[in-house]
Formats: sequence, structure tokens, C-alpha cells
Amino acid sequence: DLDDSDSDEEEIQVVNPIADAIDEADTDGTVEVVDGSYDESVTVDVDGLTLEAATEGEATIASENPITIDGSGDVNDVLIDGFVIDDDDGTGSAGAITMGDSDGVEIRNNEIRGAFDNGVQMDVDGTPSSPEIVDNTFTGELRFAIGQTEGVDDIEFDDNTIENDGEGQAGSVGGGVALGGDSSVESIDGNTFEDAIEGSAIQTFDTGAAPDVEPADISDNVFNGANADAYIEDVADSFDDSDLQDIREGEGNTFDPAAVVADGDLVPETVVNVVN
Repeated sequence: DLDDSDSDEEEIQVVNPIADAIDEADTDGTVEVVDGSYDESVTVDVDGLTLEAATEGEATIASENPITIDGSGDVNDVLIDGFVIDDDDGTGSAGAITMGDSDGVEIRNNEIRGAFDNGVQMDVDGTPSSPEIVDNTFTGELRFAIGQTEGVDDIEFDDNTIENDGEGQAGSVGGGVALGGDSSVESIDGNTFEDAIEGSAIQTFDTGAAPDVEPADISDNVFNGANADAYIEDVADSFDDSDLQDIREGEGNTFDPAAVVADGDLVPETVVNVVN
């Protein structure tokens, strides 16, 4: 049912289902979702839409692939704000949030959880640009907090808490941020990577050209790596050893256990004995 008693044509309050409210929404409009649990897969196909929980953390969307941002290229500047987003599928088929060809999508203030899939999966039905992933918490058994980022420009991943255990399909180990080939980073700033991560807090992949990321792009993060294989696993050779030293010492990041450079990666000192 739609409740528009306190709204105008630009704002719709939704009780159930969310998809019906999105169908009624105007460009640059707002859909406000009241407290409750919503068992549906939602496609956001309205340009400039704000999809927000009426009370932060009190509206849960739980399904296989709960939220998809339409990949037609006509849906930009979308905001997803304040939900619990639970990918309860666990098949490794996609993500809690998937996005394709779009620009300026912002994912903010959500708890994103699931099993084996990525929290935010990009490069689905086209390639997004300038995604902003800000102030979210990633939990459960997500493979990566964000993944499948090949070709994605200007990734902003700031002020998030990553506490998923990073287990992927068939026992593969993921972790926090996966940077695919030909991607570029605006910032990875102010995040907390918790001990639960068993893989890598940040991992580069060499699918195509190496990701475009500089040491200064990775700043003011807290890396708690008691269970991690690596803080930064640089498969794509985006960094040389001096870059990794700069990330360790010069960009305001903190590491517990202490970080050391080993074999082209930045790892907890407990992982390998290195004379530094």
C-alpha cells in the first residue's frame, strides 16, 4: 500500500511493496520506506531517486539481490540511505546491491550483509562511474564489501566499517575492497577494516590494465588485521615498495598488528618474518 497522505508528487511514503512506490516516483523524487521487513528485490529505475528508510536501520530489504540500480545509462545520481540490506541468497550470483551503467550513485548509512556475494557489486549490465560508498557497515559472509569493479572510474569508499569474514564461493577468500582492472580511485578514506576479515582489506586485480590508485588515495583508515592475510594484496602491481611504505607511514593509516612490506604486498607482521 502507498501512503501519500503527508506527501506531494515528489515524495512518496511506502508501506509495501517498495517496487510500487518506485513506479509512482518522479525524477529527482523521494521514496521513504517505513519501518519493517520487505521480502522483495527492488530495481531503481528512476533518475535522481532518493530511496531512504524513514528510521535509519529499521527498514530491512531481504531477498536474493535486494537492490539493483538500473543499468540503462539513464539512471544517475541515485541515493540509497539508511537500510538494512540483506542478500539472503548466498549463491555467489551477484550482490546485495548491484549497479550497472550509471553515474553518481551514492550508497550511504546502510548495514549491508550477505553470504558469499559482494556487498556492492559493480560492472553489472554496464559500468558505473563515480560511485560513492559512504558510512556503511558490511557484515556477514560477504566475499568483498565492494567487488567486480573492472573499468569503474572515481570510486569513493569512505568512512565505512568492514567486518565481514570475507569468504567467497568454494572456500575462496575475499575481504574488503576489490579494485578491478582499469578502475580508478577517488578515495579510500576513514574506513575501519575489522579483525573478521580473513583475506585482504584491499586487493588489486590485473584484469586488464592495473587499477589507477595512488598512496594518497588510501588515507586515515584503521586496519585491524589479526586474521587477515594482507592489508593490501597488490596482485596488479599498482604499487612499488616505496608506495606501500608511504601507505604504511605517511597517509594517516593505522595498523594492528603492525604492517610490513613483503613480496610486493602490505601485510600484518604476524604473517611473515621480515627484517624491515
